[in-house]
Amino acid sequence: MKHKIIVISLMALFAWTSLQAQTEKGRFILGASGSIDVSNAKGGLSTAPSKTSNTTILIKPEVGYFLLDDFSVGISVSVLGYTSGDSSAHADFLSEVKYFFTGSKIRPFVKANVGYKYKDFAGMYWPKIRMSLSDAQGFAFGGGVGGAFFVRDNISVDLSLNYLHSSLKRFYAGYTSSGTVKNNNPLRANMDEIKVFVGFSVYL
Repeated sequence: MKHKIIVISLMALFAWTSLQAQTEKGRFILGASGSIDVSNAKGGLSTAPSKTSNTTILIKPEVGYFLLDDFSVGISVSVLGYTSGDSSAHADFLSEVKYFFTGSKIRPFVKANVGYKYKDFAGMYWPKIRMSLSDAQGFAFGGGVGGAFFVRDNISVDLSLNYLHSSLKRFYAGYTSSGTVKNNNPLRANMDEIKVFVGFSVYL
């Protein structure tokens, strides 16, 4: 019985050590995550009802490097496209700074992001006039929490909740039904986003 306990303890220690090794200094992490959202809405006047639908698809590849044990830095690119009455898109180019907590098959982590956001405001309605506000860009920062669920020694399924704040301004003039918007016409937009990501990571 004593020998069985020793063997089981050694096996558990080996499994724990293998998982810890995936986040040790000098290793790389390659990952991808995404989300799909489909929504429908009905509204309008009783004599003129309307219905709109919107599909959002987000893809987010990332790469990182462990500078220290359990501490990685990297970059990610999020590309989001959606369609309703008018199609539009935006993209995030962010740093990925992560810290992994100790665990066995589940490794909780926290993360911080700083970077750049591009936003296409095409199709928005601006005080009663259909206006293409065109493109905007700006500084973005945020963070998140999540967990890496290891299905193999070097592969995990990841689930995370992320917050991102962006401060945007126009860099290309759009147009309205009455003509082109002047380049000096100011446009500012602050965006706050909360997203849930599901994906996977490979530890090399």
